[in-house]
Amino acid sequence: MTLSRCVVCVIVFLLLLVLIAIYLLQRYTKKVAENQNVEMTLRNSLRHICRTLRRSHIPVASNPPDMAPITRSEIVMEYDERHFDSDYGFQQEFEQLVNEHFPDRSTKASEARENQHKNRYPDIKAYDQTRVRLTPVDGVPGSDYINANFVLGYKELKKFICAQGPMEHTVNDFWRMIWEQHLEIVIMLTNLEEYSKIKCAKYWPEQEEGDKTTETCEL
Repeated sequence: MTLSRCVVCVIVFLLLLVLIAIYLLQRYTKKVAENQNVEMTLRNSLRHICRTLRRSHIPVASNPPDMAPITRSEIVMEYDERHFDSDYGFQQEFEQLVNEHFPDRSTKASEARENQHKNRYPDIKAYDQTRVRLTPVDGVPGSDYINANFVLGYKELKKFICAQGPMEHTVNDFWRMIWEQHLEIVIMLTNLEEYSKIKCAKYWPEQEEGDKTTETCEL
């Protein structure tokens, strides 16, 4: 009888520990969810546990991850799940991508002395074979350079352009590219400032500032 009571006490104690852990977890994840303006569910709470345990050792795949296409009806839900917990889902997918190196491609234009100051980051360069070439200005070395590459579309070549966030001294080049390539849509994937670091120059005028002009010869 005494042994049975001990077993019951142990089970009750373990259940209490589990309930306390769930309670504390829900309080914490609820606070995180409120800060990030996402919906709090038990599923998200459990997912948060798994993410926290895996955060320190995200596996890097040797091959690209096999991800099924996302249907239009599920895209909002999928975005919310990846956005939860400080965009951990997006970070995990990025870490799983293969860091490919292309021995048949070069980055001489990015490494040229006259162009180095146009790169926001020294380790992110434009491939010579796919870079966007601006109309050169006579007598100005490197005037055809911008840190931007053409990207293949689903059915078309040079369908998209991926460019670094322009800097104050490359805003003119950025707008030259937009004008010369007849771009109709610009999608900004960063904030002007993140974690107290400048990520992109403000390349658009405020509405009350009126029109702005750029000179093609000004670099």
